Amino acid sequence: MKIKKDKKSEFVKELESSKKRQYDKSLPLEVRQEKRYDKLDVIFEEIANKENKYLLYCPDIPFACSLVKIIYEYAKIMKDAGFNVVVLHEVDGFVPKWLDFEWVKDIPKGYLSSKKERTQPEWKFAPSDTIIIPEGFFSIMKSFYQFNPLHKVVLALGYNGLASMEPGVNWGVLGFKDVICISEDIKDKYQQVFPALNYYVTSYVVNEELLTPVNSNEVAPTIGLMIRDRELASKIVNIFTNKYPHFNYFQFKVLKKQTVKQYCEELRKCAVIVFADDKSAIPAPLVEAVCAKVPVITHQNNFLKTFVGIESFNVIDISDEFAFADYLAEFCNLWSSNSTALFQTTGSSADLIIDNFRESNVKESLIKVVNLLQEEKIKTFTAIDEMVQKGELDNYEKK
Repeated sequence: MKIKKDKKSEFVKELESSKKRQYDKSLPLEVRQEKRYDKLDVIFEEIANKENKYLLYCPDIPFACSLVKIIYEYAKIMKDAGFNVVVLHEVDGFVPKWLDFEWVKDIPKGYLSSKKERTQPEWKFAPSDTIIIPEGFFSIMKSFYQFNPLHKVVLALGYNGLASMEPGVNWGVLGFKDVICISEDIKDKYQQVFPALNYYVTSYVVNEELLTPVNSNEVAPTIGLMIRDRELASKIVNIFTNKYPHFNYFQFKVLKKQTVKQYCEELRKCAVIVFADDKSAIPAPLVEAVCAKVPVITHQNNFLKTFVGIESFNVIDISDEFAFADYLAEFCNLWSSNSTALFQTTGSSADLIIDNFRESNVKESLIKVVNLLQEEKIKTFTAIDEMVQKGELDNYEKK
């Protein structure tokens, strides 16, 4: 059987790796220690100079998505702080074209594979590298199980991780020991389930400069729809248009499949947003609505803890299409008979909420988290260095 020289099979790679390990073990202890000291010196120097890579896994989602936006903005903040960061997509050549910021093109991008179907990542990882994977992508986490030297971190934006993982298998089993959460509440909930892991908290950026409230005379009779369940969205529209035909001057607009700047411009001019989502922990559209002072009709959910005191939020008891339509009709009636300025009041709590998502504050908290991860990395390799000095590493590798 012929093996192509330019592409070795997994068997050949494992065979060569095994031969190298056997050769290393045949060397005198002093020689093995010296080689390990040299490798450790390189690693410590990489960490000191921020040359060790931070690889942020990002799914190839072709339409506007908060997750992708957050990952790219984290990459920008880390890059601007001098860290060696790469956004890792799945298939070679993918770019989120809807993310229309100039700085996106300057973010280093890597690709796990040149093929659409793969079983193992093809990217070459170094022992000092860190991979950060969003919590909902358990199958991707599993594909990194065999990459033992790699520092593995979970990015918890919500609770999708609890739905995607297999029974009896958690992040720790796969070698993910650190979790970055976007709120204290998310951290507390995951800590109850996985108390042995290390937790860090930061937030995400909301582009306040793109969400300046418009004047009341610029607000259009537009109902913005942000509903994850398409069937629910269709029901609300059909019930409202048939039950309340006298409000036919209101137009529904689905705020999806737009660039970031287009989306922000459309959001600012909406009379109201109808939002329904059972999966988001801290939905970005609601924070953006607060920034733009656009009223929101939504349903009872845990995410409302973040928005306590926001006067422009109108909450129905359950996510029910008839309740949504009826409440929306009440709003349209008030909006039509009063000044639109009346509905642009968010309350004093808004400033506190917006401040949490301000870029300067997110930058401060995120860099603090990354510096802590760097310190943990130094502790890990310092412990390895001590094992080398004591000649314990060979015994450890045999276990």
